[in-house]
Amino acid sequence: MQGMLRFSEKEEIVKFVSENGVKILNLCHIPEDGRLKTLSFSATDKERLCDVLELGERVDGSSLLSFIEPGKSDIYLMPRLDKAFVNPFSKLPTLNVLCDYLDENGKPLDVAPKNVLVRAEEKLHSSSGIALKAWRSSSFI
Repeated sequence: MQGMLRFSEKEEIVKFVSENGVKILNLCHIPEDGRLKTLSFSATDKERLCDVLELGERVDGSSLLSFIEPGKSDIYLMPRLDKAFVNPFSKLPTLNVLCDYLDENGKPLDVAPKNVLVRAEEKLHSSSGIALKAWRSSSFI
């Protein structure tokens, strides 16, 4: 199996799971504490896999984000199909998919760390013309 994968359709992931014997699907997300969390599912139930990839998975937002208002703690982890990768550390064949947080109406969650950062960067750029850029390298020579 490979590392970073580029899917655009849920059917591509379902096919990859089937053809590569993937047993576990990890929905990966980053709450306000900045530490990667995972919600794991069996990837062998095709119907359940399709539902999770298409509809996301409901979670209790109050346990992830302290800013969630009482009575509005139902949020969704929505898989970002283009951000999937094979977990190289798992004993079982496992596919990790990075997720976004959505509110109960399916809209991006305002208080999600990623969305706060995006708005801050947009405001910085619109008010000053400064653009944030980040590059990565496997070695620093």
